Amino acid sequence: MNRLVTSKEVCVRSISRVVALATSAVIVSATLAGCAPTSTCEPTLPTGSASLVTAPGALGTKPTVDFPMPLVSRSAAVDVVSEGNGPVVAEGDYVDFDAVVVRGDDQTELTATSYVSGQSERLHVLTGTNVIAEAFLCQRAGSRIALTGTVEEIFGQVTGNALKPTDTVAVVFDVVAAYPGQSSGTP
Repeated sequence: MNRLVTSKEVCVRSISRVVALATSAVIVSATLAGCAPTSTCEPTLPTGSASLVTAPGALGTKPTVDFPMPLVSRSAAVDVVSEGNGPVVAEGDYVDFDAVVVRGDDQTELTATSYVSGQSERLHVLTGTNVIAEAFLCQRAGSRIALTGTVEEIFGQVTGNALKPTDTVAVVFDVVAAYPGQSSGTP
């Protein structure tokens, strides 16, 4: 037996369907926005002195970092040494990377990661947390990037070493891989 439905019930059901469809459209739009073309992604750091850094070699092998000496950086800057073709790093993503840190006054290597496959470092890319995270923003996995700045800008308060907070360093990163961060909200 079919039950008669009032116009009020029809209206409520119609509104519920519209809300459900609109919610689905928003979820689909938000999902697709994560796959938007890279042209909409703008790095937050300028190029500046990082454009002077060269670091030849294959991705995943420790590069020989070179630049005109002394390298002086008035503020943090990032530049692409060689661009990869992997996914673009977005806010909230995770990045696996290798890096080498070099003094700006004499090109002395200060430290480096292992550059051993499968043993890269991992960073959660959240802008506003530190300059290193911002350097990865909008870069493609498979890229080699150079970050220049003062010790304090890049690493924060560092104690117990021969560097002064105002000394310039160049950090060359190999962006080994990028992984999407956790999506927020409820399904």
